[in-house]
Amino acid sequence: MKDFNKFVLDENTSVAYVSGFVKGLTSDEVLARNNAFSLNFADSLNESLTQAKELALKLKMAALVVAFLLLWFYFSAAVSALVMGVIIFGVLLTLFIFAIFGVNLSIFGVFGLILASAVGIDYMIFALNESLSEKERIYGIFCAFITSFISFFTLSFSQTAALSVFGLSVSLCVLIYGLCASVLSCKNIKT
Repeated sequence: MKDFNKFVLDENTSVAYVSGFVKGLTSDEVLARNNAFSLNFADSLNESLTQAKELALKLKMAALVVAFLLLWFYFSAAVSALVMGVIIFGVLLTLFIFAIFGVNLSIFGVFGLILASAVGIDYMIFALNESLSEKERIYGIFCAFITSFISFFTLSFSQTAALSVFGLSVSLCVLIYGLCASVLSCKNIKT
């Protein structure tokens, strides 16, 4: 992330807001002579959000590895690979759908994918619960994913782009995971 210490004002610091500032060689010389700097707030904010999105994606990858190892420990390598494969499939399919419809993946969309992936893992574990009948597993998964889908899909109609993308990413992933977990419930997979 950017170093924001230069934005902390003290008694020897002043701020001047300039409209229509053109950055160039002359302006750089004036700024350097006065020990000053220029800042485009919109560009700085966009850069910070992009860096946060990249960090969130890296943390998501680390979380997937940890989830894989935990699932392997509690179930088996094959079950862990199956569950994580479905999770990665859901994320990639959601990104593919976003690309087809020209939806820009903002940091809020990434947060939505992270949230939905955690929910998807829960659905997969529930689908593998052998103490429940096939019908009970499908019913439980369906009830869970349909309520989550409806709740988050309504956010996609928001006029605020961040909420809209967040709701759309969560609802699409939850739908994919719910359908995959329901199919998985019908299979006779040994944990």
